[in-house]
Amino acid sequence: MLFLLYAANFLRTVLIIIAVLVIVRFIGRLMNAKRNISEQERFNKQKEAYRKEKEDTQRNIGKVSILRGRKEAEDVDYEEVD
Repeated sequence: MLFLLYAANFLRTVLIIIAVLVIVRFIGRLMNAKRNISEQERFNKQKEAYRKEKEDTQRNIGKVSILRGRKEAEDVDYEEVD
């Protein structure tokens, strides 16, 4: 009689451990899928930004643009070379 109680408790403990492992695996897969989705979105944003930059470059090829507001230029003294 006592042996059956020990066996039942042991079986219940094993089932609980298996259930916890299955739940942890499932949560791990969900987190991995979420990471993959966010990585794919980041990749798509970079690809779109590259495409837009390439289009802008192709549209403005040969045009001269003057950037205003940058005052970081440094005066350079030139020496004549004989």
